Amino acid sequence: MKKILTKCVSLVVMFLCFATIASCVAVSSKTSIQMNKFPEETYVKGSDIDTALKNITITVYENSTSVASGDLSSLKEQGVVVEGFNLDQAGTYTAKISYGTATVTFTYTVVEGIVNVDAEDDFKFDGKTVALQLVANVELTKQINVPANTKVVLDLGNYTLTTDENAYGTDYLFNIPDSSSLEIKGVGNIINNKIDVKGIFDVYGELVIREGNYTDYSQTFTESSRIGALLMLNSSAQLTIYDGSFKSLKPENHEGHYGKEVLGLKTDSIAKIYGGNFYNDSTDAFGVPYGAYAIDSKGSLFIYGGSFDGQRGAIALVSGQFDVRGGEFGKNDCIYRPIYVSGAVSAVSGVISGGTFYSNAQGAPAVYVSNPNKDDGGKMEYSSLVVSGGKFVNSKGAAIYYGGQEYGSLLVQGGTFITKSANIIDYNKNASTAIVPGYEVVKLDNGEYTVVKK
Repeated sequence: MKKILTKCVSLVVMFLCFATIASCVAVSSKTSIQMNKFPEETYVKGSDIDTALKNITITVYENSTSVASGDLSSLKEQGVVVEGFNLDQAGTYTAKISYGTATVTFTYTVVEGIVNVDAEDDFKFDGKTVALQLVANVELTKQINVPANTKVVLDLGNYTLTTDENAYGTDYLFNIPDSSSLEIKGVGNIINNKIDVKGIFDVYGELVIREGNYTDYSQTFTESSRIGALLMLNSSAQLTIYDGSFKSLKPENHEGHYGKEVLGLKTDSIAKIYGGNFYNDSTDAFGVPYGAYAIDSKGSLFIYGGSFDGQRGAIALVSGQFDVRGGEFGKNDCIYRPIYVSGAVSAVSGVISGGTFYSNAQGAPAVYVSNPNKDDGGKMEYSSLVVSGGKFVNSKGAAIYYGGQEYGSLLVQGGTFITKSANIIDYNKNASTAIVPGYEVVKLDNGEYTVVKK
């Protein structure tokens, strides 16, 4: 069930294959297929195929120009062919979509039926693929463990899973082993209201979230470290989020330390985020005037959309790699750095080519690229950021802070900047320019600045 992030390159267009559905684009020099709305990973035996096809949308390109776009049911008449998609038998299959010489494949699973869940004891896992649907609100008194080598699909169905304050232990609500997968859909809720629980999801295998609302009030700490997160990705874990609301919040009247992140990526984990809202209200962990970022990444983080905010900051990139192509960061509630790029754990590198990044109310830069951790016991590994697009907003000063070559590298060759002046980057006194040679900062008619080729 492990998915592999793959890049497929044509002579004309490079596509990043979103491997949650094990798809990969094969293209000729003229024709390519891009999947827009992904298929469900699991269907019930006997479901209507035409309805399923209407929920999968693609765009066909000829020489980088769109020649057909829509759902698979309507595109049949335009020459799009679907092979291997059949919902008559239970099992796991691979289907192929083709147009001329271009193809794209995806895996899907057909199950015998759906198990209705209206009590905790209904969480039973009989079989290698299990489909569950909440039909009532359920209170959990113990951890839900996905069995090894098992795929579970849980439909929240507009209902709510909560924790029993007295009976529940201190583990995560869900444990997903490295050989298994959990997919969650439906617009219901999962709420952890028990303070000493580590978080909601402990992921070693694969977690796919399509929608829903997830709130974690846990505040587990020692005197020297935070423990857990709403979503914790362990090494080799894989997470895909399409939409949803994810909040790590301080319980009312809670007076102890707090600082939980919403999403934590450990080394070698992968997260792909296409949308959703991510927020935490962490400000005072360890008795200092700041807490945890909403997302703390030591793995591989890919962001294509969504909103990310937190009182401490939106995202800390302290190891591994990242690729940001869209989303909003630090727009509403951030009082510190929205984006922090620092090799505080080990070397980190990445690209920002899209998205909107906002400075905080005090006017600090929206993106901080440096590594001052040697003074507080952290590591001084290399940090690297390439900016080729995106919008960066700071009406009071520079949009990006760069600490200089001592800490890593910053290369800017694109983007739009709403800043106080053409000094879009605030440099450490020992830093040289980060504008890529051959590029320059240009003021636009609307007063904004951009970086373009000379």
